Amino acid sequence: MSIPLISHEELRRKLAGLTDPDRAPGAAEGVELKDLTHRLGCVLAHLFGDSLERVTLWSRIGSGLAAGCAKVDDGDLDRYISLCLEHVQADTAKAAACEPLAQILHTVTVRPIEWRQAFVRYVRTHLYSVIVHSRARWEKVKAKEVDL
Repeated sequence: MSIPLISHEELRRKLAGLTDPDRAPGAAEGVELKDLTHRLGCVLAHLFGDSLERVTLWSRIGSGLAAGCAKVDDGDLDRYISLCLEHVQADTAKAAACEPLAQILHTVTVRPIEWRQAFVRYVRTHLYSVIVHSRARWEKVKAKEVDL
């Protein structure tokens, strides 16, 4: 098992006791976490690989989210999202051109480590509800009621 690399700033904050991975998100952060996990599920549905059977869409997305949770516990959401995209066999060119994916990546990049860890923890502890809400949002996206 390798030791995860962290930045000098993050090490300084941890040593100073300024980070708490078990910190519960505030009300606004909790809503944002939920919304972003549901949006990520929709993006995974949008980028779902053409070589995969569409009948496996939601089970494959669910297993991808769970596999990402098992491999990423350090708050590295770029890696987490990449693992999810690989699991659904997303086309790299289509992913690169997906503006909603870019927005998600930008959002998670600017959040503090506690928020990023809470994101993965939320998916891990609420996987079924994340899938149900993602699918409901996906149906609204397909009906053009909401943006991807």
